Amino acid sequence: MPRTLAALLAVALLTSCRISMSPLQNRLAPGQEPFAVFVADGEAGLGDLYAIRPEGGTTIPVTYTRVRELAPSLSPTGTSLAFIREAISGDPSTRRVVVMNLLNGNEQVIPPSALPPEAVAWSADAATLYLRAGSMILATPAPPARSSVRALDSLQSLGADSAFWALLGAPVFGRVVECPESGVCVVLADGTRSLVAADGRGGVRWGSDSVGYFVGNDFVARPLGAGHARKLQLTPPRANPREMTFFPGPAAPAPQ
Repeated sequence: MPRTLAALLAVALLTSCRISMSPLQNRLAPGQEPFAVFVADGEAGLGDLYAIRPEGGTTIPVTYTRVRELAPSLSPTGTSLAFIREAISGDPSTRRVVVMNLLNGNEQVIPPSALPPEAVAWSADAATLYLRAGSMILATPAPPARSSVRALDSLQSLGADSAFWALLGAPVFGRVVECPESGVCVVLADGTRSLVAADGRGGVRWGSDSVGYFVGNDFVARPLGAGHARKLQLTPPRANPREMTFFPGPAAPAPQ
């Protein structure tokens, strides 16, 4: 057999044996380092998902579809990503919750609920998904994503992710919320509401002592204590970025 033909055959066999591949492979280590996922306008002007490190920089496409994707939520172990996929843009009845295993790229569709889902959140042990549909919160078992990362014990130890997730527990500094008039506020542990950014939107907990939010097409991370706000550079820039979810990295082992 000619050498060139043999090489092509070997490549074809290797390709055919690979069922799936993580979009983050060789670019991020899910579950082992901090990263974020957000929505931006992608192909056909609809929502696609992108990943980025907390210091900013290269934006990594996570999905490449011609349908609308929204409301991403990273699992507490950082190895799975739940989000909503809307097959026909503008038709909520076509929405389904999808869970992507970030270790291998496999996707699993959660059976549809009676009402179209609007948001997704995880339990602290990553075993249960909570779906918000209208005024209801529905619970469903989450597909496992195997990882050597230790499962987190509570939302308090994680101290990060979306405002919806924060509603399910008692995080370090309460909740990140939209202010009554406009902007981003935090609700502190004693119930006090404090304005963080009058021109911000899409607030998210960014670690145990910081918040993040969008200002126009920029994403800003700001500590609640000492320190300065910093703007993340998105390379290349993505159109209409929104709906950030953050994994702060694996929890430190409990002291012996």
